[in-house]
Formats: sequence, structure tokens, C-alpha cells
Amino acid sequence: MINSDKLSRRTLLCYSTGSIVETSIFAFCGLYLFNFYTDVVKLSPMLIGIALSIRFFLDAISDPVIGYLSDKIKNSHGRRIPWFVPGVIGGVISFYFLLTPPLGWSQISLFFYLAAFSAFLVLSLTIFGIPYLALSWELSSDYHERTRISTYRRIFEVFAEIVANLMIPVVLAVSLFGITQEASAYPIAAVFIGVLCLTSVFIVCVGVKESVTDETNSEASLLSQLKTVFRNKPFLILLSAFTLISIADRICIALLFYLLEYLHEIPKEDAIPYFLTFFAGSLLSPGLWMILAKHIEKKQCYLVAMAAWEFSFASFALHSWSPHILHCVVFLMGSASSGVLTLPGAIVPDVIEYDQIKTRQRREGLFAGVAKFAWKMGSSTCFLVIGYLLSHIGYEGEKPSVETLFGLQAIFIVGPACLIITAMIVFSYFPITKVRYIRIRNILERYNARRSEGETRELENS
Repeated sequence: MINSDKLSRRTLLCYSTGSIVETSIFAFCGLYLFNFYTDVVKLSPMLIGIALSIRFFLDAISDPVIGYLSDKIKNSHGRRIPWFVPGVIGGVISFYFLLTPPLGWSQISLFFYLAAFSAFLVLSLTIFGIPYLALSWELSSDYHERTRISTYRRIFEVFAEIVANLMIPVVLAVSLFGITQEASAYPIAAVFIGVLCLTSVFIVCVGVKESVTDETNSEASLLSQLKTVFRNKPFLILLSAFTLISIADRICIALLFYLLEYLHEIPKEDAIPYFLTFFAGSLLSPGLWMILAKHIEKKQCYLVAMAAWEFSFASFALHSWSPHILHCVVFLMGSASSGVLTLPGAIVPDVIEYDQIKTRQRREGLFAGVAKFAWKMGSSTCFLVIGYLLSHIGYEGEKPSVETLFGLQAIFIVGPACLIITAMIVFSYFPITKVRYIRIRNILERYNARRSEGETRELENS
């Protein structure tokens, strides 16, 4: 049975610690991996794009499968937690090898190396991430408490992003490590983030207890259950908008260092103040988004966050700003990013309970798998497109010409703008409001009450 009461702060803190795992590794890879393999490893941008697309296409297939299996598993520790440790261990190992490619290998050998270890990394994190995400949707059935869960999780995600994004600038800037070449900083980052991830998953496993579900698992096949998921109109609307936003976000994050270094003329080792400004916005804003969502509904709040995200990120690439203005732009980027990343986690559980009315089942794992599948398909498309466009505009891992820099700006601004506008139009049709959600909860409570009465009579007669 899902808890309808307010969660303790201890539970929120222990659960949210687990968001460090995926966030730290994906944030690091999203910001540095493309740049690392073009500028340090000297692998062709086109080959990098294909390799990273292959990993997501292959791994995306496993997402609904793992979600489906985590819904059906029966274990004394619950349906979700038994997946955590093996997933994180595999992810940490593959993350280290991904950042320590062999020297002297040919382009084609490095291509297969990147494709193999990045695929194993994402698969391992899927084994952890889908049950972890599904668990968050089972912690509470309260409409506003779910926003609170997402807010706590977002705060820990910001911490993980700070650690991941500042690792290379800090290692390069601090002489304690004796690092003089950028390539030597990446193994240090991999070890540090790996230890952080292992510590985080230990805290989750010790500090969070799963609620025992009283829902009966369906014996229907994965394919038939997927069909019912894709007949859920509110979920399809949210999924479409979220996927478009994810693609826009991946494009901008993958190109962020290129523009920071070549447009704003800020090298990695001098980027720390701007990252701190970005994360100041990220840390200060989740509470404000939570308050705003209570006053104007989650739907309207999410639309505001999308508009703020597009304005801030486009402003970043539009002009080479003075340091003071750039800090303001970066602060707004951090605030808007928190909004578009916090709110979906508060909206999806409402959609799942809409599904429960139709199917009489709770299928958080399957919904998490489908959501991850869409995100990975979007990311794989994004990396493929970025690899092609970087090659098309003539970027070769060196300081770009004026024409190439203009091409980088155009990629950063135009594509994400089209995606965000489309996402806003799609999400404007999202039907679940607070009033409608209350009606959904009343229907489910009456159904559960009738079923409990039936089970009681059955026990008395046995």
C-alpha cells in the first residue's frame, strides 16, 4: 500500500541521496565526454556521434524489460532495492574504463572501445535507475507530497552536478594533484565519482524501506502491457514533451564547453565561478518551483519553466557577454534547469494513478522503463545529430574559425528553440489538474475499500 502521509525528512534525505548515482555520471558524460574524445583522444566527431547513438539504441531496448521485471519481482527486500547494488557496481567499473581509453589505438578501434564501454555503462545504470525512479513514485500518493519528493531529489541532483561538472576544472586548477595535461585529470574524476556513487547507494539501501504493495501483478505479456501504457493519453502527452525537452537539453549540454571556451573565451580551468553561479540558481530555485506549482498548478508551472529554459539558454549562445551579465544569464539557466527537471517527477505519479483506474494495477517500473526509453532514444538521436553537425561545420578539435563558431551558436540556439516550442504546444493539452486528480484518488480509495471488505469476508469464511 502506498503511503498517503507526509514522509519523514530522514526518508526523503536517504532516498534522494540515490539520485547522485545517475546524475553525477550522466552529468559528467554529458558535459565532458564528447569534448574529451574530440579534443583529448582525437576521435572523429562523426564516429563519436555514431558510437554514442549505438549505445543508447541498444540499451533503450532493455528499459521497458527491466521496468516490467521490477514490477513483477517478489523479494523480501522489495521489488526495487535488490536491483540497486549490481547496477551501480557495473556502472562504476564501466565509467572508469570509459575515461581511460588505450593510447595509440586506431580510429576504428577507439570507436568500438567507446561504443562498448558506453553501452555497458548505460545498461548498468538502467538496472539501477529504473527501479530507483519507480520507487519514488511509490513513496507517497499525496498530490503535493510528490512535488516535495521531486524537490528533495532535485537538490541532491544539483549537488551531484556540481561535483561532476567541477571535477575537471578543479583537478586542472589545483596543483596538489600535479596534473599538467588534461587527459590525466579524467581517471581521477572517475575514481572520485565512483566512490561517491557507491556511498550513495549504500545510504539508500540502509535508509529506505519499501512499502509492500497490495496490488496483484498481471500475468499479461510485456508487449500487451506496453500497448496499454501507450493508450494512456496523459502519459503520452507528458512523455512527448519530456522527450523533446531532453533532446534540447542534451544538445546544449554537449556543446556548452565549446561555447564557453570559444565564444566567451573562458577555458575549463577558469570556468569554476560560472559553474558555481549556475548551481546557485539550481539550488535556490527548487523550493520556488514547488511554491509556484502549488499556486498555479503543476501544468502551468512546467510551461513557465520551459519558457524560462529556452530564454536563458538562447541568451547564453547569442552574444559574448561581459562577465557580470554572463553570471546573470548562467544563474537563470540553473534556475530554469531545475524547473524542467523537478516538475516531471511530480507529474508522472498522477498519470500512473490515472492508469491504475483503467487497469487496476500499479506499474511504476514499466512507466519508468518507457520514460527512460524515450529519454535514451532522444539522447541517441541528439548525439548522432551533433556528431554530424560538428563535422558539417568543419569543427576538428581545434580553435574554430569565425564561420565554425557561428555554426556552433546556430546549433545551440535554433534546434533547442524549435524543440521547446513544440514541447510547450504538446503539453498545453495535458488534462490532469488538481481537481481531476482528487477525483482520481477518490475513485481509487473507494475501489481499495471495496476490495479490502471483500478480502476480509473471504478470510472470515475460510
